[in-house]
Amino acid sequence: MNFIYAGDRPPPTEFTPTPNAWTAYCPATDEELVRLLVLVRRKIPQHVPLSDFEMAVLTAKKLRPDTKDDIEAYEQAKRNAPRLLLSFKCAFAFVHQLGRTETANRKYFASHWGERCLIWARQNFAPREPSDAFVFAAAVVQDVPYALRTDAWSSALGFAEYGGRRAGFAPVIIDAFGNIGHIKVELPWKSLLRGERKLREPETPPQLDRDPTSVSHKHRFDHPKLWSTLEPWEPAPITE
Repeated sequence: MNFIYAGDRPPPTEFTPTPNAWTAYCPATDEELVRLLVLVRRKIPQHVPLSDFEMAVLTAKKLRPDTKDDIEAYEQAKRNAPRLLLSFKCAFAFVHQLGRTETANRKYFASHWGERCLIWARQNFAPREPSDAFVFAAAVVQDVPYALRTDAWSSALGFAEYGGRRAGFAPVIIDAFGNIGHIKVELPWKSLLRGERKLREPETPPQLDRDPTSVSHKHRFDHPKLWSTLEPWEPAPITE
């Protein structure tokens, strides 16, 4: 068998990502992100997983911790200062690229978008620490419809799994038949920073169709075989 010499071939080159290349997807500066964090923390503090000491470090606010534990927490926050904002910045960049819906999308739990953000961060060599809370906070400051958790409903965000309205576009009626089109507008968080508008309010959860004459919850819990396959808003069957 004869072989044809094709010459020396250079070794394959490995792809080396540019450090912090993912930051090009974030439309806000670090200073703007800090101001947005302050606003959303006042609105929904449970969705901003940063302590008072960490917020003080980000905003360059001086605090005087009293107890020994507070002093240690404050010093730890100062040591972590370079990376405190990275998780929120990554979530903000991810949310900026998602398609929007006009109401909160209750087909998915809010944690679903946190998992999607983690996959996006891995693909773009971004910090792999964005939590569900930061994604939720980034959605609120970007004027995405949202619903908070209640006793009967989970929290939800107005994102589309596929497609959806792009960030920076608003729906308008384009003809006399009521057809909807979209026009390019300013990103909503910019007017938020100028003080021209406030953060969006959460959506009211759907009303459950409960029969006031039906049996109580206690009856269902006393008879687990009756309610185990029922939805929360369905009354349990009455048996003798």
